[in-house]
Amino acid sequence: MVFQFLIGLLRLFYRLFVLLCRFFVLILETGFVYLLLHLSCFLCVQLLFLLFCSWRRGWGWDNFVAEVNQGQGVRFPRFMKYYLRYGLPCIILLVFVMGYVDKFGK
Repeated sequence: MVFQFLIGLLRLFYRLFVLLCRFFVLILETGFVYLLLHLSCFLCVQLLFLLFCSWRRGWGWDNFVAEVNQGQGVRFPRFMKYYLRYGLPCIILLVFVMGYVDKFGK
């Protein structure tokens, strides 16, 4: 039983290694701009999801906390409302802008 688990774990690590190698080959073949485009899209999606969960025009804070706190386990703290509403979006935008300034501002 343990032996089969270890074999499965090794196969999983091998597949992850192959995927990472393919990703880096794709970056080398297509260039850095392609990677920059994907990272920009990733940051935008993170920002949109964060705003959707914390602002009332989207899911709303109360609905988000009610959904997260269902079931057993650690509860999501309510005091993080203003951090998730204002602080974290500012940090994401700052990282986004600093990346473009660092790349194209030279």
